[in-house]
Amino acid sequence: MMMDEVESEGNDSRWTEIKKFFISFYNSKGAISTVIVTLSMSFSLGCTVAIVPEVLSDRYARLYHGYDWTQPCSSFHGDLMPTGCQQGSDDAQDASAWSSLLQYLLTLFLNPIVGKMSDIYGRRRAFVLCMFTYTLAPMLLVAMQLLPMMEPIWYYLANSAIGAISFSSIAFATVSDVVLEKYRTASFGVIMAGFYSGFCLSPFLALLLSHIQVSILSAVLTTAAFLYTLICFSETLPDSVRERNRQEVADNNEERQETSTTIARSHPFFWGFHRILMGLTRPLREMSILNRDRVIRMVAWASFFSSMVYAADSNLVLFYIEEYLDVREEDVAYQFLAMGIAGVVLQGFLLQPLLKCFGDKGLLIIAFCSGTTHNLLYGLAREKRTLYAALCLSQLTKTNTPILASLASKDASAYEQGQLQGALYAVNALGGAIGPLCMQFIYERTKDSIGPGTMFIFASFLYFIGTTIVIFIPADEVAENSWPSPDDSTLGHEIEEPLLENSDDQD
Repeated sequence: MMMDEVESEGNDSRWTEIKKFFISFYNSKGAISTVIVTLSMSFSLGCTVAIVPEVLSDRYARLYHGYDWTQPCSSFHGDLMPTGCQQGSDDAQDASAWSSLLQYLLTLFLNPIVGKMSDIYGRRRAFVLCMFTYTLAPMLLVAMQLLPMMEPIWYYLANSAIGAISFSSIAFATVSDVVLEKYRTASFGVIMAGFYSGFCLSPFLALLLSHIQVSILSAVLTTAAFLYTLICFSETLPDSVRERNRQEVADNNEERQETSTTIARSHPFFWGFHRILMGLTRPLREMSILNRDRVIRMVAWASFFSSMVYAADSNLVLFYIEEYLDVREEDVAYQFLAMGIAGVVLQGFLLQPLLKCFGDKGLLIIAFCSGTTHNLLYGLAREKRTLYAALCLSQLTKTNTPILASLASKDASAYEQGQLQGALYAVNALGGAIGPLCMQFIYERTKDSIGPGTMFIFASFLYFIGTTIVIFIPADEVAENSWPSPDDSTLGHEIEEPLLENSDDQD
């Protein structure tokens, strides 16, 4: 009887904590707006996820491989696909890998700077610019279907432009400004759940609408998200943080100006070289925050390997399954429905309870083990049921994203959240740039010998390396290095007190 009472009290306590989290998140300035923008953006991306490979493969086949049949390449299945369409598909897959490289290089060089600037001038400006870049690719996808001779490269360039400002890094920095530290991981999970929600049903639109109609809808949704951000999104960075960071920048600029003047006077020849060098090395200086201690270095390495595989999966899986597993638009719709539901449930509702059960490090190890498994299933899949299992399991893998971002955020004060998230996503960008090219290299050399799925088996090995790294993250140092509150007492009042009051009132 006593054990039942203790267990009941424990369950009540867990549900009370979960309730407090959702109340706290709801009352956090800018948090709900971030979810709304994420939903609109993900719905837009989900609309076209199945048709982009088909549209681009068909365009390459017609422009470069002499395919001139009335039927689009997407109307052919398996071995019945004409040679021109097969070659067009390979070209589109190669272009996607190079587009991914450019996208991640932009993130690598620009995101640390954008993150630092958001710590100075606020999150809103960065968010507006980010959403503007997301409107470009859907609009060019529409234009490409209206202009039969338009080169696919323009779409890929527009798609690469989103790398200039990483949506996730700005969104996570925004949420870090307004939620309590103990709720950060779960709050990041809610953002991820919003993203997966859009992928639940939107692929079905490709079955109900034509390619051009669904492309127009995608463009309208991204434009609406941009306008909502421009008009309705509130600044979340406290004034005290901006003033403190601006003063720090002014002091650093004054010090650098004195150094530059000294160099100009003593070594005029090297003055210009010094200025150029300082500009080129700025991303590296902003990324130096990742070398702060052992925990954040290991988090950065784990995130690097995870992003290598994630970028390869997101760019190449659709091409692979459509060519080798005879997956069509209807299959993609159902697969994304299953994947989206799994993602929403895991990230939006189960993440906080799972963190309570396993802790940040324990759940991170489980997520990386899942990554090892689901990529292995991609490589070994010979039927669609195996693919469904791998896609659903991939959503457990993706819980590593909010956990890694949260572990990193605990190593930075409230004054550095933008710089920290920007630097972390720059490392992710480096992995994302390398990943698809590595997988494409392995694919080209093994598809006719060992098998086309070999690239995913190699990806599974990379996740195994990441798993080994996260196992050795020292959990005790994570607790020691965390920042329970900002150094400035006024800032602590701005961030924490209203949330605690709202939570208590609701209880």
